Amino acid sequence: MRFSFTLVSVALLAATAMGQNRCKMNGQAGICIPTSECSGSGGSYQSGYCPYDGPDVKCCTYGSCTISDANQRAGQCVPSGTCNCSLFKGRCPGGADIQCCVTSGPYCNI
Repeated sequence: MRFSFTLVSVALLAATAMGQNRCKMNGQAGICIPTSECSGSGGSYQSGYCPYDGPDVKCCTYGSCTISDANQRAGQCVPSGTCNCSLFKGRCPGGADIQCCVTSGPYCNI
């Protein structure tokens, strides 16, 4: 029985490390991370969206962004794997995985 519990624990840790800690808060994609990491990287967090993580792990989102072109396209700063359109680097706070997702106009590749 102990072996089975250990195996399940290792599998859960591996799933989290592989990016399975995504969340959605108020319609915006986010990532479940410790609150200090979220605040320290310019994000904001809220409780209740990461129920299977520790008490200090919350859903962290990074707000909106703008692509400066003739139309000033608006987007959301999201984990790159959650965008179903075009991503733009360097326009959002957070780590390299947090990018500006534009979901309308000529940038959308759907």
